[in-house]
Amino acid sequence: MKRKNTNTKPTTFVGVDIGKKWLDVSVSRTSFRTSNTVSGHRKLVELSAKRGRRPHFICEPGSYGRKLVRFLRAQKFAYSIVSAYQVRQFAKARGREAKTDKIDAAMLSLFGKTFRPEPTVQIDPKLESLRRLIRRRQQIIEATKVQKHHLETMEGPALIRGAKRLVRTLEIEGRELEAVAVKHVKRTPKLRKRFLALTQVDGVGTISALQLMSEVPELGHVSRREIAALVGLAPINHDSGIKTGRRSIRGGRILARAALYMAAFHASRINPVLAPFFQRLRARGKPYRVVLVAVMRKLLVHLNAVVAAQDRAEPLPLGKTGQNQLAEPLQSPR
Repeated sequence: MKRKNTNTKPTTFVGVDIGKKWLDVSVSRTSFRTSNTVSGHRKLVELSAKRGRRPHFICEPGSYGRKLVRFLRAQKFAYSIVSAYQVRQFAKARGREAKTDKIDAAMLSLFGKTFRPEPTVQIDPKLESLRRLIRRRQQIIEATKVQKHHLETMEGPALIRGAKRLVRTLEIEGRELEAVAVKHVKRTPKLRKRFLALTQVDGVGTISALQLMSEVPELGHVSRREIAALVGLAPINHDSGIKTGRRSIRGGRILARAALYMAAFHASRINPVLAPFFQRLRARGKPYRVVLVAVMRKLLVHLNAVVAAQDRAEPLPLGKTGQNQLAEPLQSPR
């Protein structure tokens, strides 16, 4: 006979609005502020535990919250990192147009109580290190673009020399970060295995593979529909009555979608399956961007299946990768 679960500890959803210096907290209709330091994190846990025997912390994503998340993880407390956009829309739906740190914390707490989100799954530390490297590289790339843009209209020899020197420095830094990221992947068997699986697909290069690995750790572990929704490639209906609106995409993970865009751009020219697919849709009069999004989705679904299959296989050697065609698409893992 199945034993009855005796763990009936109530869950209290604690909303935490995270700032650079302060944490604004809302729990059980009360609120308080504490510092965003280790001592403040301890105070947060102590005060929250007094009002609920099993606190579940609800936070929004952001760099100022990394230390808090690590603290909660080390103390084995449940926490969920939720979409700031969804929480803001939730607040508006309840008629709360005003926005302060205290109100945001209260809305996070109420959002948790209403929707009861699943605890955020801990990302692999090696993968987290890769994400930091790739995101820093992306910051350097954006800074390089800004400097090059300024150079187009800059006047004065001294200013031009200084700007060119800065561009060269940034370009060197970007290449060094890429090299460090590749070495990190090659030293980690699990990441190396996934990297080789992704780069075997025609059109997926080193940078695209690194970005997809760091931004979409769910690759190979969710269904084709779930992976498309995560990246923001699931078509959204706009129908009403007898009107059938145009399907569109939005939301999702911007950096992952940018990586897929570049991979799909190349795959639509060189991949033996995706290139003909691209041409067929264009021949039917489909707009270029619509066709490219279709290629992105098809490529993502295949990569999801490739990683799922590779995770079940033996480790690949660290040699030159072969060509993996899409002629025989794998089945989705679920």
